Amino acid sequence: AITDVPGLRVGHWTDRRGATGCTVVLCPPEGAVAACAVLGGAPGTRETDALSPGNLVQRAHAVLLTGGSAFGLDAATGVMRWLEERGIGFAVRQTRVPIVPAAVIFDLGIGDPAARPDAAAGYAACAAAGVAVAQGSVGAGTGATVAKLAGCPVKGGLGTASEPLAEGAVVGAVVAVNAVGEIVDPDTGAVVAPMRLPDGSRADPWQLLRTRLASAGTSATGTAQIAPAENTTIAVVATDLPLTHDQLLRVALMAHTGLARAIRPSHTPADGDTVFALATGSAAGATVDLMAVGALAARALERAVLKGVRAATSLAGVPGLRSRPRPVRLRAADRPWVEAFVAREWGAPEVVARGIVYRPAELDGFKAVSEGQTVGLVTLHVAGDTCEVVTLNSLLPGAGAALLQAAERYARARGCARLRLITTNDNLEAVRWYQRRGLRIAAVYPGAVEVARRIKPQIPPIGAHGIPVRDEVELVKEL
Repeated sequence: AITDVPGLRVGHWTDRRGATGCTVVLCPPEGAVAACAVLGGAPGTRETDALSPGNLVQRAHAVLLTGGSAFGLDAATGVMRWLEERGIGFAVRQTRVPIVPAAVIFDLGIGDPAARPDAAAGYAACAAAGVAVAQGSVGAGTGATVAKLAGCPVKGGLGTASEPLAEGAVVGAVVAVNAVGEIVDPDTGAVVAPMRLPDGSRADPWQLLRTRLASAGTSATGTAQIAPAENTTIAVVATDLPLTHDQLLRVALMAHTGLARAIRPSHTPADGDTVFALATGSAAGATVDLMAVGALAARALERAVLKGVRAATSLAGVPGLRSRPRPVRLRAADRPWVEAFVAREWGAPEVVARGIVYRPAELDGFKAVSEGQTVGLVTLHVAGDTCEVVTLNSLLPGAGAALLQAAERYARARGCARLRLITTNDNLEAVRWYQRRGLRIAAVYPGAVEVARRIKPQIPPIGAHGIPVRDEVELVKEL
């Protein structure tokens, strides 16, 4: 957590009913050297000019991350009052003026648009501050959403992480993730929070960007345009090293690369992406390696993005990755949707496995539902004592596991002795995933996909990781 930096504390104020909140990072009483880098095209900020190079005040006593759009900046007044009551601030004649830079996210489109953090909220966040930092749908992450370009958002959230530096120093980050882009794990390339079309199928963000109609209210795919200033990822990175203001500004700029690695696209005209940087200087004897500090600040920030989104629970009709999807039995009325979904996900309404042509829209199965939105599909075919998993698509974490468990219950209820499915030689992630859930590799059929491609030409010749798609891999679980 960012509170691994000695002297820093974090507090939240959360309004789950209104779907908004704020988060404050409190510095030591003497403050911390502070800098800010705003690289998004639609920021909402306070006191960022004061942190510009060459200006008089280059220290901050707290940093506020808040929901409520520009209205939420009122919460900074409460933070100032809390600090003033404790004699903390920049000395000016007979008084002290607390320096509280702030940045906002737009969360008025979720929950109650009249609910905004105010001065009382900022004060309460300070009063709640400590070293333990709650993550997910809390504080400034309460009303955050991500992956919005196709019109079906996923819940964003508040996340924090830290990275050790040499000689016992540390750099940490806290972030409120409210991006138009989807969320990606840079270490694996896996899409953690994907863009989804209204039918529940996965959307390609790059194709969406190619087909957007800049002058119209909808894109060529019929999905909603993203209004400016309705998105933003705001963050604080901090270290205990004794950095100068110029060095800290470089750290803030480098930290933005963590956002670019974990969010795609990021720093758009519709995002107000902002990173504050703090240096407490308590590790006064440690050597400063600016390249390492900036690179590891970016690393901490990308990890914080992932942690915040993964910890987010569903709220106000937006599905969160922490909330478990619910399997729902397919009905006859779902058949047109299943056909369109399979055609989009599998390239055609038909699926070929072991030389058999299936039409999933005509099969039994389940869809995974979270907050009223479809986030996965499994279709099933029973032949003799075997239940075949014909298709399984999971668009959000937890959907695949819920659907596979539903398939097992379905098979047992019909007296099946085993569950069987086919994947392809390039789909190494699926092979690992199924084996972790009790299936074993029963057979490999060399060249089977090449035969299937004669039946279904839409099967791509090259699959994941650039591997030629040639062979079928059969996995089985005895029930």
